[in-house]
Amino acid sequence: MEAVVRAVVAIVLVVAGLASSGRVFVQLLSKAITFLLLYFSLPILTWYTVGIALPRFSRLADIVVVGFTYTVLALAIVAFLAQVVGRRLGWSCRVEAAAMLASVFQNALFLPLPIVLLLGGVVELVVAYGISFNVVTGVAVPFIAGRCGVAGKSNVSMVFRRLLAFPPFYGLLAGLATMPLSWQVWGVCGHVVALLKSVASEMTMLSFYLVGTSIGLAWPPKIDSAVCFVAAWRLLVSPLIHACLAMLFGLSGWLLKCALIESFMPPATMNLVFSEYYRLETGVVASSIALVTPLSLALVGLLAVLGW
Repeated sequence: MEAVVRAVVAIVLVVAGLASSGRVFVQLLSKAITFLLLYFSLPILTWYTVGIALPRFSRLADIVVVGFTYTVLALAIVAFLAQVVGRRLGWSCRVEAAAMLASVFQNALFLPLPIVLLLGGVVELVVAYGISFNVVTGVAVPFIAGRCGVAGKSNVSMVFRRLLAFPPFYGLLAGLATMPLSWQVWGVCGHVVALLKSVASEMTMLSFYLVGTSIGLAWPPKIDSAVCFVAAWRLLVSPLIHACLAMLFGLSGWLLKCALIESFMPPATMNLVFSEYYRLETGVVASSIALVTPLSLALVGLLAVLGW
């Protein structure tokens, strides 16, 4: 029932964003949502995932390793391909960075959770995979997106400035500091931690409003080379890499199913927050989400019908 409610809320928020796009208050509201998610939800969730959840889900190390390995491989491969393809097709830095974000960082929590619940699976697997996603996101996003606003070559001081300007990085540091005391923290104030994590999680639903406004401002969605690049990665390359990693680590049962479900997921809606924050080509992210999301759900549904 909770999964159905979440799906309905997501649809309502997207429709509300579509209906309100172009109005005067939308820009202010979008900035407020971006600020709330970037400075509250993401740091809290990153801290919780690394500092509290990781030690408690250590038995699910295989799916964490698969998620982490895939994300690191994806970062390296997509960075190379985006530069090669972008150079040939004349992409700007803002387009290239947006395409990289949308390709690498999929919707690793919101969509997989209700899908796994509806299919009778174990949601802890999705959370475990999300651990690797949050860890890599906290470090990688500022390097992908932040470089477009800086001239010249990167250096050590520039690297630190990018990290220090990215709020989830502080969540990562807090998580690493909390990790040795995870069980003590949970035992003493577990209810408070759970409430804080729940509030931060529910607030991420607001990103679906940004999906609607972004699509509405540039309707119809522009299906250009960058969007096609993202779609090809999410629907073809990502499943192939996940399947190979699953075989390598010997995943089976719901561990394997969870990895495959994650592999087909569309770009994360939080990429809209990142692209807005770093002033990237938000239309690439929004159009990619609009194109890939129904195709992703259709493919997962087909696999479920076939009994995989």
